[in-house]
Amino acid sequence: ATGGRDGAGIGGGRDSDFGNITVHGGTITAKAGENSAGIGSALYGECQNIVIDGGTVDATGRQWSAAIGAGYDADCGNITITNKVTKVTAKRDNQAYYSIGEGYSSSCGTITIDGQVTGNISTTFYTYQP
Repeated sequence: ATGGRDGAGIGGGRDSDFGNITVHGGTITAKAGENSAGIGSALYGECQNIVIDGGTVDATGRQWSAAIGAGYDADCGNITITNKVTKVTAKRDNQAYYSIGEGYSSSCGTITIDGQVTGNISTTFYTYQP
């Protein structure tokens, strides 16, 4: 899935509010459009909770946005990645602060990976493989 201009790969578009996002399995590649998350909210938008509990996920955010989480000046709910996944990879743009979590001037709920509450994840390439 690839987001259009100012759109998330999986999630909302610019100025839009989006519900929950759940990935139960399969092989998912999600690439953001400008100022948006690979999985999550887009520029000036909002998404609810993001749950990844199965499959192989490769997400890429762009311009001030997390790969999984919030886009630029956008918000997202809680992010949960369970140990039932095969592998999750999150890649942030060099302008972004976090690969999982908040985008620039945005907010995000609690981030839980494998049952452990973490803060925003700042590494450029983050991989979780139980």
